[in-house]
Amino acid sequence: MIATAPIAELKIAAPEKFDTLHEFKPKEAKLMDFSDRCASAIDEQTNGIIEEMKRKGKLLPLPSKKKY
Repeated sequence: MIATAPIAELKIAAPEKFDTLHEFKPKEAKLMDFSDRCASAIDEQTNGIIEEMKRKGKLLPLPSKKKY
């Protein structure tokens, strides 16, 4: 669950960034590859939004894959 959390976090916290990523196509790519692309799209500002949402209980308090 932690490994794919960046997908949901990006979709909820920054849907405009999420929409810039190519859609996930299960027949062409692995879910982890898409999760890694989502994690790479999370910058410091987006991470701040995600952390605030976690503090407010709007996202699960899962640890981030990368540190800022």
